[in-house]
Amino acid sequence: MATLKFLQMSDTHDSHNSLLRIEAARIFANTIPGLDFVIHPGDFVNGRHYRELAVNTHQEGRKSALSALDPKLQRPAAIAHDVYSFAKQVGGLENIEAALAQDEDSPERQEFLAIFQEYLENQTAADAAFAGFASALNKLGLEKKIEEAILDLAHKDHRAINGELKKIRAPVYKVRGNHDLDTIYGGINHGTWLDKQVQPIIIKGVHIAGAPNTYEKLRFIPPILYHDLETDITAGELAGQSDQLIAAKKATSHADVYENELRKNKAYQRLRGMGKIDFLFLHKGTGILCTEPGKFYDSGIGAARIVEDFKPAIESAGHIHGPAYIGGRASRHQIRSSDQNMLLVEYDTTKRVATKIEKYGFFKDGKELPLVQ
Repeated sequence: MATLKFLQMSDTHDSHNSLLRIEAARIFANTIPGLDFVIHPGDFVNGRHYRELAVNTHQEGRKSALSALDPKLQRPAAIAHDVYSFAKQVGGLENIEAALAQDEDSPERQEFLAIFQEYLENQTAADAAFAGFASALNKLGLEKKIEEAILDLAHKDHRAINGELKKIRAPVYKVRGNHDLDTIYGGINHGTWLDKQVQPIIIKGVHIAGAPNTYEKLRFIPPILYHDLETDITAGELAGQSDQLIAAKKATSHADVYENELRKNKAYQRLRGMGKIDFLFLHKGTGILCTEPGKFYDSGIGAARIVEDFKPAIESAGHIHGPAYIGGRASRHQIRSSDQNMLLVEYDTTKRVATKIEKYGFFKDGKELPLVQ
C-alpha cells in the first residue's frame, strides 16, 4: 500500500495568535514521520486588524472633512458618505437592500438600515452636501493613507509568517483566504500557491489543485488590495443576475445564463484545464452542511461545478471557526480544518481512499503543543 500523508491547518488568523498557531503547526508537522506535504487553505492573517486600522484612519479623515463644512450640512453629508461607502462594497445603491437582507439579525444592519432610510428621505439634500465633503476628503488623500497603513502592517505580518513556514521540513502548499490581501502572494513566498497553478501538482500519482472560492471582502479595505483574487460568482449572486437578464429579455433561461457564466469563469476554466483533480483544496467549501445545523456555504459556481465534474476523492477547505468538520463517504471525503483544529490525513493511493483523518488542536493548556481530539 502506498500512503500519501498531509497535514492541513487554516484560519490561523484568530485574535493576535497568527504566528503562534503556525508555529504550533510547524512543531507538530516536523514530528510526523513520512509527511508528504503541509497545506494551508487560507486566512493566514487577521484582516479585521487591517479593517480596524482602515476604519480608524478613515474616521479621523472623515471628522476632519466634516468639520470644514457648514454645521447644517454635516449630518446629511455624513449620511450620504456612509451610504456611498456601503454601495461601493455591494456594487451600487440598487444592491443595498438585497445585501442587508442577508444579515437580518445583525445590530449593525439595523443601524445602517435607519441611516439608509434617512438618506432616501432626504436624498437630494444629502447628495448636495456630500459634494463639498468629498472635495475635502480628496484633499486629505485618505485612500492613499489607508492603503499605505494597511500595506505596512501586512508586510510585517507576512515576513513573520513566511519565516515560520520556512522551518517546516515538508513541502508547503497554500490557498488564499478572504482575510488575505493581494500582497499575500509576494509576502508569503515560501511554498506553492495552488490558486496560481494552471496544472495540478502531482504527488505519488495524486493530482492536487486549489482555489480560493471566497468573495467576502472586508469593508473599508481599499478594493485595490483585492484585485488579484481569482474571480468567480456565487450561486446566489448568479440567480439574482439571471432573474434580471431574463426580465430584460437579454437571456432566455437560467440554464443559458449559467452556462454562459461558466464559459468566462476564471476559476472554472483554470481548474477544468487540469484534466484530473484528486484533491481539491479551497478556502471556503462548496455548499456542504457545516458545523451549525442549517448553515450552508454560498459556493462559487466554478468550484462547485469542478466538484461535480471531477468528483475529487478529497474536497477540503477551511474558513470555519469552531471544531473542524469531517464528512463524506469512504471514496469521497469533505473536510474542513478550522481555527481550533488541524487535520492529519492518510490516503491510500492504490485504493484511492482516505484511511485515516484525525483532528489535532493547536494548543494544550495554553502551550504550543498539539492535542489529539
